[in-house]
Amino acid sequence: MTISRRRFLRTTGAALSAPFCIKFLGDKARAALVTPEYLVPFIDSKFGTKVVKVTNPNNPIPGLNIIWGKVATHHYSSDQAWNADQSLLMMGKGTSGKLFIDGTTYVPVMNLKSPGDVRWHQTDPSLMVFLGKAGIGYWNVQKKTTQVVDALSGYTGPNWGDNKGNLSDDGTMLAVAATRSDGKKVVFAYDLVSGTKYPDIDMRNVCRHLFAENEYFYESPPDFHPRWPARAGLARV
Repeated sequence: MTISRRRFLRTTGAALSAPFCIKFLGDKARAALVTPEYLVPFIDSKFGTKVVKVTNPNNPIPGLNIIWGKVATHHYSSDQAWNADQSLLMMGKGTSGKLFIDGTTYVPVMNLKSPGDVRWHQTDPSLMVFLGKAGIGYWNVQKKTTQVVDALSGYTGPNWGDNKGNLSDDGTMLAVAATRSDGKKVVFAYDLVSGTKYPDIDMRNVCRHLFAENEYFYESPPDFHPRWPARAGLARV
């Protein structure tokens, strides 16, 4: 049986912290954590795998005339950093825009102003799906163009939820959190292919950890914590 990486991470819910790894693996692992040179590959002495440092905090970004921030990383663990064919990697923190680096060499390629809160499309490596002031739409990072799918008239502040939102595994559905014209915070499902918006769900009794999965999306109670995924609710769209 094949499962998506996102589903695997969501269901396993286990991670080893760096200090624990050091204690568990010993001095060789500790030595491997010494800060390497930027873009210079080295071999991890414990596992024999190649490791490359792909950001360089507080230093100039080659070819782009900007400086890495103090913290320079991808956006969030549940937000896919790679595009569909892994030719580009997006750094969500460390620059004023969205920094894209080559997926093979890790050399910085471009730094672009984002049209909103974005997620990579699941199958098209050039596209990101955005939620922002213009509504919901596609952002072609290669052509540097945007296409508004729906202006979401009557709603403001559309977003993916509190850092947790994602497209469905086939890239057709998403859950959108927004403020309705009457001031109520709501969430609704949206079909990018058909342009169908589904009915609003009042957000007063749920928090905004949202992700779509085929014809369902998940909503979490106010005291939800990722360590207790079984407490999340399931709503059919």
